[in-house]
Amino acid sequence: MKKGIYKVLSTLLVMIITLSVLPAGALTANAADIDYLTYEIENAEVTITDCSTEATGEVTIPDEIEGATVTKIGDRSFWNCASLQVVNLPESIVSIGERAFKDCTSLQLINLPESLISIDERAFEGCTSLQNITLPESLISIGKKAFYQCTNLQSIDIPNGITQISDQMFQECRSLHSVTLPDALTYIGYGAFRYCDFTKIDIPATVTYIGNYAFEGCEQLKSIKIPDGVTNIASGAFSYCSSLQDVELPDTVTSIDNHAFSNCGFSDIDIPSTVTSIGTGAFSGCKNLINIKIPEGVTQLSDKMFYQCYSLQSINLPGTLTSIGSFIFQQCGNLQNIEIPESVTDIGEWAFLECKNMTSVNIPDGITQLKEYLFYGCSSLPSLVIPDTITLIGERAFFNCSSLDDIFYCGSEDQWNEISVSSGNGILTSATIHFNYTPYTGYCGESVTWNYYEDTKTLAIVGSGDMYDFISPEYCDWYAFKDEIELVTVSGKVESVGANAFNGYPKLKEVYFCNSTKSLGENSFANCPNLSLVSSTASDLNIAENTFEGCNDRITFVCYSGNNGVLDCASDKNTIKVSIDSEKKVLKFNGDLTVYNDLRYEFLNRFLSNSSNVEYLFFSKMVFYGIEPDIVDVTDLENDITAQYLTFTNLYVSLRTVKNGEQNDISFDEMLALLEGGDYDAFIFDLNSDEGNQEVVVEPAWKKTVDNFVEDVVKAASKIINFFARLFRRR
Repeated sequence: MKKGIYKVLSTLLVMIITLSVLPAGALTANAADIDYLTYEIENAEVTITDCSTEATGEVTIPDEIEGATVTKIGDRSFWNCASLQVVNLPESIVSIGERAFKDCTSLQLINLPESLISIDERAFEGCTSLQNITLPESLISIGKKAFYQCTNLQSIDIPNGITQISDQMFQECRSLHSVTLPDALTYIGYGAFRYCDFTKIDIPATVTYIGNYAFEGCEQLKSIKIPDGVTNIASGAFSYCSSLQDVELPDTVTSIDNHAFSNCGFSDIDIPSTVTSIGTGAFSGCKNLINIKIPEGVTQLSDKMFYQCYSLQSINLPGTLTSIGSFIFQQCGNLQNIEIPESVTDIGEWAFLECKNMTSVNIPDGITQLKEYLFYGCSSLPSLVIPDTITLIGERAFFNCSSLDDIFYCGSEDQWNEISVSSGNGILTSATIHFNYTPYTGYCGESVTWNYYEDTKTLAIVGSGDMYDFISPEYCDWYAFKDEIELVTVSGKVESVGANAFNGYPKLKEVYFCNSTKSLGENSFANCPNLSLVSSTASDLNIAENTFEGCNDRITFVCYSGNNGVLDCASDKNTIKVSIDSEKKVLKFNGDLTVYNDLRYEFLNRFLSNSSNVEYLFFSKMVFYGIEPDIVDVTDLENDITAQYLTFTNLYVSLRTVKNGEQNDISFDEMLALLEGGDYDAFIFDLNSDEGNQEVVVEPAWKKTVDNFVEDVVKAASKIINFFARLFRRR
């Protein structure tokens, strides 16, 4: 073996002569002098082992030195030759060693000979000026990070002899917009194309493995088709592919690992039925994801799987599911309803935090704990069924669930009182708890569900979008209860009530529509002879022909003064127009409010919840039917519209609170907050009208007999009705 720096004067003379005949500027300062090179000779083969970092411009490696063939570019041989721009390799080179040209930051061009068989790891790492490189067909091996951080590399064709794309081979090639992969490829390694710039890449059908983070951060990638041989989508494989719209997964895939598709751009994705495992955060941050179906066979939804999927509206969960992880739907602000399989026995903390538009969710019987922050900030959730298996309600599980009015508990009152309730769940003290509840529920629209509450004779429609239209009432799943239903509520984001949905319900008395309800189908409430009150808090409502045909003559419509749809429909009916005097902080009900003993008058609380800073209620006229002068107990009131009645005009209702003997004016919102916190001695309702003035004092003990003070101001609540009865006797 011969080592050393070898000076070849003849070669130098030839190159000087060559330079003298080239046009000026054709070549930069010549670095071809072998003075710059160190080499080894062994068995008549030369390995270039080093090059001085002072080398600049273009270098040409001869095919022979001292009669020996130059076959190898050794490890680290040109590392940090930052001024080299062009390298010409002889046709005799068979291998380029580890880190051979690493950090040659000015290298723009290198010709690779057809004799080349292998490029070792990190060979061209950090060659930030290299824009294009042609890989010869003779190549059969390219090592890890071979082109790592070649930030200006624009295109690459991988020759057919390559069967593996090694780990991080093209990671952070941020200008790489064109890649051709060989037909024989079987393996794409860890981070192989991480942070590249291409919009598409065709993965050959022969590929069976795609490594962790293989395509992470490919922000321009728009579509991907995974070949049939792949069984696993590895961790972070396509995370932060923010433009990825179209993903095709084969039936051979059985698992999707942690963060595999986090922060991608697609609105939907079909998960094959063969998938049985999905990892933590697999779809987290997919801000455009709207719908997804989890296949049967999946038993666990891992933590943060859909975290910050802001557009997610619906998800279909399998019957094989047993657990739902923590933070899984956190900040899924458009998730409106979710059906949890009865097979689920555990739901993690923070699971539905700030699902602000969720209107419907069920808790399976196998759940024993409603963990901390579970429904925190679910401000549109109107009601919830809680099974009698619950033993613990964690810290702030229902904090800021401002619309939660009804809890339907499947156990007894004694069982409810035995549940351990942590702090931050004051809403449970103001919501109405219905005990011994038996659930009746189902779907009546693509994203709309119905629930019948037997104890209150209430049919609740919740969810989002449109109800189905029905050919006839018999096709409704709740038709079996038609002779029982007294109250229908439409809440959440439900936009329409289907045709014939409640046609012919003999005991239906009241109907309440939410802000989102835009239309009522034909005959949807026709032939309801006892329907007496219809309330809508929407800005407008399109009412189809014959919607209320055959209903009670005493029917009253309550709506905002600008709701032309309701006002047109009710042109020949009693109407109460609602408006707000913001300056005087008065919620006004203009019209004849006729109070019957058999109605619940929940509209007041609904309009109050739509109003802010209200301190007074105004009724232009209030009429009470069926109130006898001698009645002092609400349970004795008779439902007799022919009985004597009371009439009041210009009736104001305002509020004061009593604490330690001190009285203060408060708003209705402040009263509701006090009800939740319980920090008061008594409330005083000031009832002022043209007929006279009266104070009605409401102490905490009364709270046990009246569910909601605001609703009961105009209901047959004993103390307030007794006031009107006494006033009537005086007259």
